[in-house]
Amino acid sequence: MEPRKDEANPLTRKLSKILNGGDGGRGAPSEDVVEALRGLSLFFKKNTKRARTNLRGDLEKKTLTVSEEFLTAFETVHKKLDAVHSDIQALSRGCADMNERLQAARADTRQLIQQTSSLQQEARALNVQGEVLDMFLDQFMLKEEERKALVASGRDLTDEFFAAFERARKIHEDCKLLLRTNQQRAGLSIMESMSALQEVAYERLYRWTQTACRGLSADLPEHPALLCRAFHVLRARPVLLQYCLTELGTARRNSVSRAFIEALTRGGPAGVPKPIELFSHDAERYTSDMLAWLHQCVASERELLCFLLSPPTEAQGRRRFGDTRLLSEEDNARVVATLDQAMEAACRPLKVRVDQVLSTDVDLVTLFKIAGVLQFYFTTISGLAGETASLSALVAELRSNALKSCFDALSIHANTLLAKVEFPPADLSPPLALGASLDTLRQILSTQDAAVSAHEVHRAELAKVLSCVLDPLLSMCALCSSKLAPAEVAVFMLNCIDRIQSCLALFDFTEAKSQQLSQQCTEHLQMLVGEQSQHLLRRCGLAETFAVLQAWQAMPPSKPPLSSMPGLDAASLSAALGRLDECVASLGHTQASPQCDLLLSTRHRQTVLRGAVDSLLHLYTTLYTQLGGPTGPLARRPPEQLATLMQ
Repeated sequence: MEPRKDEANPLTRKLSKILNGGDGGRGAPSEDVVEALRGLSLFFKKNTKRARTNLRGDLEKKTLTVSEEFLTAFETVHKKLDAVHSDIQALSRGCADMNERLQAARADTRQLIQQTSSLQQEARALNVQGEVLDMFLDQFMLKEEERKALVASGRDLTDEFFAAFERARKIHEDCKLLLRTNQQRAGLSIMESMSALQEVAYERLYRWTQTACRGLSADLPEHPALLCRAFHVLRARPVLLQYCLTELGTARRNSVSRAFIEALTRGGPAGVPKPIELFSHDAERYTSDMLAWLHQCVASERELLCFLLSPPTEAQGRRRFGDTRLLSEEDNARVVATLDQAMEAACRPLKVRVDQVLSTDVDLVTLFKIAGVLQFYFTTISGLAGETASLSALVAELRSNALKSCFDALSIHANTLLAKVEFPPADLSPPLALGASLDTLRQILSTQDAAVSAHEVHRAELAKVLSCVLDPLLSMCALCSSKLAPAEVAVFMLNCIDRIQSCLALFDFTEAKSQQLSQQCTEHLQMLVGEQSQHLLRRCGLAETFAVLQAWQAMPPSKPPLSSMPGLDAASLSAALGRLDECVASLGHTQASPQCDLLLSTRHRQTVLRGAVDSLLHLYTTLYTQLGGPTGPLARRPPEQLATLMQ
């Protein structure tokens, strides 16, 4: 089979190869070929032989047309670039001209620039010096408003005054540093200026503080903060400070005097609390209310003074008012002195009224109660105002007067007891006068035992009170029993002392006096033991036997045997032993003597009986031993057996 004619054409094969991607018709045409054909299709409309023949020419014409259009467009750009080039050349010429002119001007102004640089350096140095001067003035000079705040007259003091004053004081202190440098002249000048300003300010502060102190005459003055700061500043001038404190003390003295009189006569607001003098009929309450008011007043006045003399920063709630531990010793002395001046006005009204109470017909117990109240308030008031204060001294004096009245009344009572001595009752019981006096003593001791003051303060006084009451009572009892028999005297005195000890046993601080009374009881009990021993011997029928024994014991060593003595033969001893057995059998019922039965104290009665029995046993033991013991005539009743029976 012959190949087709168009396929045999080499051009046709090459075209087919290009269209088929160059791989023999097996691949797709390349993108460049496709793009070229797409561009060709824009002007190759008909696929004719003529068109194919003229294709190259058409392409060349098309290329020429595009090149002409491009050339035309770039001609316009070329013209614009020429214009820009011309402008740039003009600018270059202008810059060159300006550079030439600038070089000429620089040459002409070089000296001026050097002068300007020098002036700028000088200006910077002056600026530094100006800043240093401003800092110096801020450090060592007052501002105009601060100066006006210090020296202005006719105005009350404000916080600005104290701030300016503190500033002037600090400048004055800082000037001392200048004196150590080469600026001594400036330092001296500034110190003189500040000293003059401070003197003016001190004078103004002193006048204002005096006026403010005179205004503190209200009953309940508020704590003025500015006045507190004023006192703090015046510490540097002790004389001015003392003058102001004296003025303050005078003002507070008038206020305290007025308030005390009003509390006595008018009472509080709307009558609450009631006037103190409404209770003048009750001596104890009247005295106690007056002292309680004064104690409260002393505490309030001390609180005010401590506040005023405290630094302002510490007095605003961070410190406890009236705490002397936070005050210096010098400030505490100032507080005490001013407080004494303020409270002195209340001394005379208090003294007049308490003296009037003591001069009235007040019973002895009330006098001791008043003395205890005065002692308590002396302790509390002296703790706030000092023991040397006039009010403390007055309270101590009033207490001494009260105690003197008490002891005078006790002396009168003792004289009355000794002047009216009565014969003891038939039962030898304590007289009625003793009971009444002990009731009074019990009330007095109860008052002192319940006193709010310390017991140590009353030790010597209580001993004196006991002596003033008990010594006359014992003397009265001794006078009453002076006409009695010795045994009756012992019983009567024991009954009286027992009643006294019963009264003293209620109180702890009467031990010393109770011991003294116990010693007297011992003496009287020994006397009664002897009487009771004789009574037992008489009842047992052994009085004569033991009398012979005692007489035999008193003989010299060359004495005869005891068994040869009269009444100590076997028959007499056997009869005596029988009587002793009968006595022992009835000992529990009728052992006490008539005098011993009159003892009111069971303890005393038992002591007497026990002592009498011991004495009897001692004599019997001696007789038993001397008569041969177990082999003697008393062998059937050994002392141990008798002691068991008599128990």
